[in-house]
Amino acid sequence: MNNQISHKKIMRNIYGIFILQKIINPTAFKLYVAMTFAWVGTLYVSLGNVFANMQSVSGASALYKYSLSSFANTEFIVQILSIGMIAISVWFVKDVLKNNLLVQSFSHKQHVA
Repeated sequence: MNNQISHKKIMRNIYGIFILQKIINPTAFKLYVAMTFAWVGTLYVSLGNVFANMQSVSGASALYKYSLSSFANTEFIVQILSIGMIAISVWFVKDVLKNNLLVQSFSHKQHVA
């Protein structure tokens, strides 16, 4: 009986470590940071107003000018959050593509062998 309880306790600890490894995965961590930046950004930016103002914009050139003007005329914290979101997003996409290429390479080697 005592051995069975020890086994369950050990398995629970192993499962906990497995979950922590999945949560603290570097790629997942970047996603969590990006989501946090986005959430904090919604505290400072009214997305409804941004989209309402954006409806009058037509064409890629006008969208670029609108985006640049909006970024330049916003609060410093929003600028920092925007730059952080872009940097983390690029870093996240790079990791996802790298991991996807590794998985494809590994599965290709499995089929060849």
